[in-house]
Formats: sequence, C-alpha cells, structure tokens
Amino acid sequence: MMIKMYLYYLRYIQKPNFMILTTPQRLVLQISIALTLWYSTTLYSQQVDVSTLNKEQLKSTIDSVSFKVKNSVVLLQLLRRSKELQDFSAIYDVSNNLGVFFESKFQNDSSLYYFNTSEYIYESASLKEKSIEKLYLNKGRVLMRMGLIHRAIEYFTKAYELYLESGDYTSANGSKINISFCYSELKEYDKSIAIIKEVMNDSSHIDDLMKMGGYNGISIAYEELKDYDEAIKWVRKGIDIANSKENFPVLSILYSNLGLYHSGKKEYGKALEYGFKGKKLADSIDYHRNEGIEYGNLGGYYLGLEAYAKAEEYLTKGIEGNTNYDSLKEIYIDFIKLYQQQNKPEKEILMYETYTSLLDSVAIQKDIDYIKTVDKQRELIEQEYKNKELIAENKWIVEKNAKQKIAIIGLLIIVLISLLCIYLLYKYKKNRQVISELKSSEKQLLEEQIRLRDNELDASAIAIAQRVEVLNTIKEELETIKDDNPKLVAVNKTVKNLIQSSSDISLVTDRIESQYPTLAIELKNKHPELSDTEIRYCLLTKLNLSLKETASMLNVTPNTVKVTRSRLKKKMGIPSDLSFKSYLDQIYNLTADVKHSLSIS
Repeated sequence: MMIKMYLYYLRYIQKPNFMILTTPQRLVLQISIALTLWYSTTLYSQQVDVSTLNKEQLKSTIDSVSFKVKNSVVLLQLLRRSKELQDFSAIYDVSNNLGVFFESKFQNDSSLYYFNTSEYIYESASLKEKSIEKLYLNKGRVLMRMGLIHRAIEYFTKAYELYLESGDYTSANGSKINISFCYSELKEYDKSIAIIKEVMNDSSHIDDLMKMGGYNGISIAYEELKDYDEAIKWVRKGIDIANSKENFPVLSILYSNLGLYHSGKKEYGKALEYGFKGKKLADSIDYHRNEGIEYGNLGGYYLGLEAYAKAEEYLTKGIEGNTNYDSLKEIYIDFIKLYQQQNKPEKEILMYETYTSLLDSVAIQKDIDYIKTVDKQRELIEQEYKNKELIAENKWIVEKNAKQKIAIIGLLIIVLISLLCIYLLYKYKKNRQVISELKSSEKQLLEEQIRLRDNELDASAIAIAQRVEVLNTIKEELETIKDDNPKLVAVNKTVKNLIQSSSDISLVTDRIESQYPTLAIELKNKHPELSDTEIRYCLLTKLNLSLKETASMLNVTPNTVKVTRSRLKKKMGIPSDLSFKSYLDQIYNLTADVKHSLSIS
C-alpha cells in the first residue's frame, strides 16, 4: 500500500523519522501550515533595540513582532528585557511566541521548552487576564509530533474545555479534530471517525479548512479499516470544498490521497490519474513536500499496471533524497515485486538484502527513538513536577509575605493606637488639671459669693437689731413720760407696732432660707424633731450674730437666747467641743459641696 497524507486543522505537522508504524501501509506525511500557505503570508525580520524599553514600549514591540520574525534573535532579546523588567506578562507572551517560532522550524525540543516556560509563568504569576487555550493547542501539536500522543490528547482536551468556557465553539471544534487525529495515531479509528463526524454536524461552528481536514481524516481512518469506498466518498467532500475555495496546497494532498484509495481497490489507472493530478498541482504552486514519497506512490501505481520500466523509473526517483523510512520500505517491497515479476533473481536478492538492511537500521532507529521518546516523557514529567514545586514554593512565599505584611500592618496599628492612647491620656490629664483649676476657681468664687451674702445678711440682721434697740429705747423713754396726751399715746402705740414688726423673725428667716435653701431642708431631714421656731433660731445662729443682736431681733433678753441655743445644741446631739455655729456651717458646706459636684457632672 502507498503512503497517504494527513491534513491537520490549520497546521500540518511533519512527523520525525522515529515515528515508525508497525503496519507497512500506515505512514503519515504531515505538512506545514496550509492556511498560511493559502494566504502566502511572508515572514519578515525586525531589528529592534530593546535594551532601553519600558514596560509599555515592550508590550507594543512584542505585539508588533509577534509571528513576524525570521529568526529567534529579536524574540530572545525581548525575553531578556522582559526578565530584566520582571514583566511576567511579557515573559509569558515572548516565551509563547518563541514556542510557536521553533514549532514552525520543527525544533520540537526548543518549542516544548518555551511552551513549558510560558505555561509555568501563567500558573505561577496568576496571569488570569491572559488566554492560555492557544498555548495548550500549540503544545499539544508539539507533543503529538514528538510521539507523546496521550500527553497531546491531554493538552488538546484542556484547550477544548477552555474554548467551550469562553464561548469560542469554532476553536473548540478545531481542538476536537486534533484529538481525533491523536486517536488515529493510536489506531482507534472508529473513535476518531465518531469525533470528526460529531464536529462536522456542528455546521455553525466549523470553517472550511476544518471541514477539509476533517473529511480527509475520516477518509484515512476508513482506508485503515479497508473500507475504500467510504474513504473515497469522504475525501471527495474535501476536494469539493478545496476546489471551490481554490486552496491548491490542500487540494494537491487530497488528490494524492484519492489516488491511494483507488489503488487500494486495484484501480491503478485512476490511482495514477489522481496521483499525477496532485503532483502537478503541487508543482504549479511550487509547494514544498517530500517528493520521494510522491514518486514512490506513482511507481507503485505503474507496477500495478505492469508498466515495469515506468515503475522502475519512479521507484528509483522515490529512493533519491527520501528519508522517510516507511516510504523507503514500501519502495523496496515494490522493487522486490518488480524484479520477481520480471524474473530477475539477482536484482531481487540484492534489493532484498538492501530491504533487510533497512529493516535492521529501522529497528535500531526505532529502539533509539523509543528511548528518546521515553526520555522526553521523563524529562517532561520532571519539568512539570519542578514547575509544580516552584509554583507551590512561590505560593508559599506569597503567603509568607502576605502574613509578614499583615504582621507589619498590625504592628503599625498597635503603635499608632499606643501613640493615640498616650496622646489622649496626656490630653485627659491636662483637661483634668484645667477642670481642677476651674473647680478650684469656681469654689473660691462660690465661697466669696457666700461670704458676701453672709456679710449682707449679717449687716441686715444687725441693722434690724439696732433699729429694734433704738425703738426699745424710745419706747422706754416714752413710758417715763406721765402724760395722757392722746398724741403721745398714739406715738407710743406706733413705736410698739414698729418694734413688733421689726421683731418678726419670719421676715429674717425667710430671707435666710432663700439665701441658704438647702440648710433648712437638711436640718429638717437630719433633725425632724425640731420645730419651725427652733429652725429659725438655727438660721439666725448661722448669721453669726451676737447674743445681744439676736435678742434684739427676737425682742427677748440675751440670756433667753443663750439658754435656747444651749437647749437646741443638746437636743440636736451636738458634741460639747463643737460650737453650735460650727455645726451649722458643717451641714451647710456639706450640702453646698454635693450640689456643686452634681452641677459639674
């Protein structure tokens, strides 16, 4: 069986020589970016001085040179500058672009390294504003190219899930087609067909290039299952779209595969027709491909038609410059068949020896490549493990820094609160001092007012006592006059009335009570046994009048006043060493202090 070509979504990946399949009919020729070839995008180089760029300029430069450089020098300079600025977003973008660049150059190790770097930066720096699904898609293609199919499926699936979350269903379908190609590589053809058909049914979220790649993938899977009619039916659907879109690189591949399917049905004439049709299309657009595979397929078709000279010519061309081991094996097998049919045993033996030598070298290469593949898997796992360790360490450092920051902030808050407390305490003590001074001044003022009131009352009481005394003297003088003169009698009566009105103690005590309102109340509370007259005696005593002055006011003898005071002192239980006046002063001062404290509070 001849060699067919896979058409991948957006990108055709050249498989390395170590990807040798056990079925001799199975060889995948993966070509470069079909869509890029279709539009003939030209790469160009830019010489950019990045050593003085700031972050904003760096971002602008990265955007301008993305996918537009012919070599990695500019990207590596940008990566170096990004690291100097510790701009993780820029490191992510440049590393990703370097991965894409080396992928286009089929430098798998370098490509995978930068994709891994970009993925690590994304996770460790928590660049949630970036989209990583395209990186997963690119990394999956590199892993598939390296033969790490299961890991490739893992990353294609990650990309598919993220595209679904973002609502980009077209790109999600593209990821599913890549997953289907992986299952073809694993020889799970039914599963591959089912996935592609599911994508084909979603007509609103699939573009023409995806359809062409999907139809070609289904046709190859059916060919592997020996269902050539189905293979031909599905590849023709791809040819119809490629023709309508004039996508000649894809069309050349599809025609070549159509020829292979017809050869499977022993229809070598049609196989030759479509094989040359694909070759002429590729030649007309100067499309670079492995011509050794192409010549080998055409030589096989001529062999099927028993055109031995043409078969030998094209098989010989197929060997020249062909490094694809599967293609070379098919060519040598066809040479052996050719010489058998021509009855040329010497050439047959020579070709068989060459074929067995190739098998030995392929077996050795397979072992070497298998070891390399295992090593790559181990290195990839180790690198991912290291990345996870670094991410965990970075998270621990971030958490530690956060805790330290919280501790520092807490300490600063405590210090500020302490300073505030000290300031408030200082203000409190100062205010207490001011309040104490104000209280002292107020007390002094109050005492002064009380003293003035006391003096005023004393003066009034003395004046009253003196007036009563004068009136008594006048009365006594009038009484010595023995005269019945009515006018003298009227004067005498008037004097008596004046003495009586001046001696009315209630006038004085009322004024004293208004001046010392709490004293009378406190006396009644503390000594409820006192009568109103006795309370008035106490109030007059508070004025600090002499016995004579008090007696004059009360119109009694001084002795009477003395006896009354002594009786009140005993009745009130006043100690003998404490004067009656001092006791009254204590009661008044106590009530005055309480009232003052209440007014302050």
